[in-house]
Amino acid sequence: LVAKVKGKFFCTGAYCTHYSAPLALGTCSKYRVISPWNNCEYDVRTGKCVGGPALDDLPTFPVKVKDGRVLASIPLTLPSRARPSFAKRDKNNKTTFCIVGGGAGALAAVETLRSEGFTGRIVVLSKDASLPYDRPVLSKNLNANPERILLRPPSHFEDLGVEFRLNSEVASVDPKEKRVTCKDGTSVAYDKALIATGSTPRSPPELPGSELKNVFTMRSLDDVKRIKEAIHRDTRVVVIGSSFLGVETASALVKSVTPHVTLLSAEAEPFQKVFGPKIGKLMKRFLRKK
Repeated sequence: LVAKVKGKFFCTGAYCTHYSAPLALGTCSKYRVISPWNNCEYDVRTGKCVGGPALDDLPTFPVKVKDGRVLASIPLTLPSRARPSFAKRDKNNKTTFCIVGGGAGALAAVETLRSEGFTGRIVVLSKDASLPYDRPVLSKNLNANPERILLRPPSHFEDLGVEFRLNSEVASVDPKEKRVTCKDGTSVAYDKALIATGSTPRSPPELPGSELKNVFTMRSLDDVKRIKEAIHRDTRVVVIGSSFLGVETASALVKSVTPHVTLLSAEAEPFQKVFGPKIGKLMKRFLRKK
């Protein structure tokens, strides 16, 4: 991707490092190119991701102007992404940063600390059984391989010198004593702490029957496992909610599990709050055909 900003030319990789969106279809504002799909922002001067969900940067390539032509030096093997540089763990640095939560937000915090030079101890407490994974994939593909949707491999955290404790649900955070205590009784003393637990699916308590065993929420790998165990080809399924998560889950169920799916919406059309009634009507016709 070649961009001209304030009379200067810059050359970077052409595809977003998150979901490979073509950046040529995006927007360039000042020194930032913005992905057309998910608002990932990259600095065209350095390739660094400065906004959005992408973890990796864009590769950059030297550019020169000669005889009125823009020439970029591109290697024979074209890299699709550039891994940020991270500081190494220094055991002489006794400062402890504790992160509560084990999702994408916690991972971003870990990498930001190391990329900005923090060399102290980092402890991540996660109640999940898995390392951070691409959670939005779950509603699109119920058969996603857990190992293939990990955002980073286990070796990445070892390289960064990060203590990642799985199955560690936090019971309390004491800001006066600067200590985080888990439900299993273990605790971590910290100098600084970050709460990055994310959101929780809403299950209205006033809805009769919401506590029954065949009523599920969709957020985690465990949720997907329980849903798949409860549903077979002839199961009739009702999905409550007609925004992204509900529509994606309903579509995934029809595609891979059962054709008997009903989508319930509080609005007249799906996606009405997000895109308005006209696009909502188009989406409703599309979903009915499926």
